[in-house]
Amino acid sequence: MLRFFCLQYLSVLILVTVFYPSCNAEDTLGSKSSTAKSLPLLKPIESSPSPSLVTGTIKIIVPYSPGTGIDLIARSVAPELTRIRKQSVIVENYQGASGNIGAMMVAKSLPDGLTLMVNAKTFSIAPMLYKNVTYDPVNDFTPITLAAYGTSVLVTHPKSGFLDFREFIQRAKAQPGVLTYASAGLGTSQHISMELLKDISKIDILHVPYKGSAGALNDLLGGQVSVSLVPVHVVMPHVNSGRLIALALASSKRNPKGQTIPTFSEFGIDGAEADIWYGFWGPKSLPVSMVKSLNNDLKSILLSSQVKEALEKQGLDVTTSSPEDLQNIVIKEIQNVSRIIDKNKISLN
Repeated sequence: MLRFFCLQYLSVLILVTVFYPSCNAEDTLGSKSSTAKSLPLLKPIESSPSPSLVTGTIKIIVPYSPGTGIDLIARSVAPELTRIRKQSVIVENYQGASGNIGAMMVAKSLPDGLTLMVNAKTFSIAPMLYKNVTYDPVNDFTPITLAAYGTSVLVTHPKSGFLDFREFIQRAKAQPGVLTYASAGLGTSQHISMELLKDISKIDILHVPYKGSAGALNDLLGGQVSVSLVPVHVVMPHVNSGRLIALALASSKRNPKGQTIPTFSEFGIDGAEADIWYGFWGPKSLPVSMVKSLNNDLKSILLSSQVKEALEKQGLDVTTSSPEDLQNIVIKEIQNVSRIIDKNKISLN
């Protein structure tokens, strides 16, 4: 009997010795003791992915419908970026809310280099026009490079009675509130730029907003409105045919497609430029190494003869930049238009 109890005791002792360490470890990991509470939680180390190690499909988000200048840039770049980076690159259109849906989606994406965005100057001023826009164009995105500029021309119908920019300004000052200008809608670059022109030149003309640029151009061609800002590649055929008169380029420099047309700057008007700039961004906190790699790749693609010529045929002036320069363009745009938006109480809500 004594031998039996001794054997039982030895069995229990062996079991405790074998299983105690694992029970102790489980208790330590799941413990809610004061010792465990006093230990600080360690955040996982966030390593910056190397450009050569990031795998997967790259998405270029276009926050507007197919066929726009933004979409054209994205679709011109995508196949070349696929070739250079040896990764699949696709273009996805997320139209709606004047580009805000696509932009907000990019702002919430992971900074892994697999989500990029092409956008234009309206992206920088959207938070000033829409109360429900939750992104910050400066702090919620990583600028990569400028892509292109598009220039607009202030044009009029021959029956308007003024043949150049100075005559237009004189008429507007002599007849305040009589002349009209057409835009593609409230809050568009045409609208903002014309309000800047009115403010700088001290004129008073009436805004006639349309639901898109087609209606505005049609009524301009019909002589129903006095003037409008129209992209140079769209308007030059009408100017060359005599159906419209070009008054001035809404830019600081002349354009190859309209070399004979003087600029706003030549008439002493600075700050009302209607150049539409386009660029590439990623989500915020994109690693520096990734930004540098993408900047180099996108620049080489945009400045290649094939892509450059294709974009220039559509009236876009290919221009690249450093990430810092693109960020400065956004900041300057915000500073330039915020005053005029507040002064005219322009809101799209």
